[in-house]
Amino acid sequence: MRDVLLLAEHDVLEAQNGHEAEAAVATEAPDLVLLDIMMPEQDGIETILALRRTYPALRILAMSAGGHGRPDFLTAAKTFGADAVLQKPFDGPQLIEMIDGMLAPKP
Repeated sequence: MRDVLLLAEHDVLEAQNGHEAEAAVATEAPDLVLLDIMMPEQDGIETILALRRTYPALRILAMSAGGHGRPDFLTAAKTFGADAVLQKPFDGPQLIEMIDGMLAPKP
C-alpha cells in the first residue's frame, strides 16, 4: 500500500499499532488516517474512538478482511466513527480512488 500511495504522490507515515498511530497523528497532523481494524496492542476500533475524541474532524478510512463468520468489523468501524471503510482484498486503484475522494474539497 505504501508504494501505491507514494506513486499517487501521497505522503505516507506508518505505524505498527494503534498507539503508534495516535502518536503519529499528534505530531504530524495528517489529512487522513488509513487503518486496519486488526492491529496489535490496540485494535482499529479502539484507535478510531481515541482519534475521534481528540480529532473529531480527522478523516478516517478503516479497512478489514472482516466477516467470514466473524463480527462485521467494517460496520462497527463506521458506527464508531470511521468516515469510510474498505473491504479487503482491494487493489491499488480502489484505494487511491477512495483516498482521493475523501481528500477532495467538499462543494
